[in-house]
Amino acid sequence: MAPVLELSPEYLDAAATYSMEFPDDVELPSIADRLQAINDLEEGPTTFEEGFEESILAVVWRCGWERSLLEATQRGDNLARDRAGTQLLGSADEVLIERWVEDPDRIWEQEVLDPALAGDLEPLKADLVNSCGYPFVP
Repeated sequence: MAPVLELSPEYLDAAATYSMEFPDDVELPSIADRLQAINDLEEGPTTFEEGFEESILAVVWRCGWERSLLEATQRGDNLARDRAGTQLLGSADEVLIERWVEDPDRIWEQEVLDPALAGDLEPLKADLVNSCGYPFVP
């Protein structure tokens, strides 16, 4: 069984605000650090549009659960795999995902999630690399 990690206040606040559960078996990056890293890439002051932090939260939420699903499946932890799968199966209906992720035909679910739940982890691994990056890439 994976270690249970303590969630930082920013994720606890988001969980309370949006009624979202974040995985507690995957280390999640600091949203403030992610914003600072983007700011550091720019030359001069950076202004973020309203909702930018929410969009990062949506990505972190999905990527965290993807990593949880991958690791649980690889170690044969069916309970954790089912928990992650349940979270991801309902993701299209989550407020932040609905607001910030455009996938009306649920292509991600068909091409990434369904194969992972059926035991084919390759599309999930590719999505972690292509859509999530550090620290979610195994």
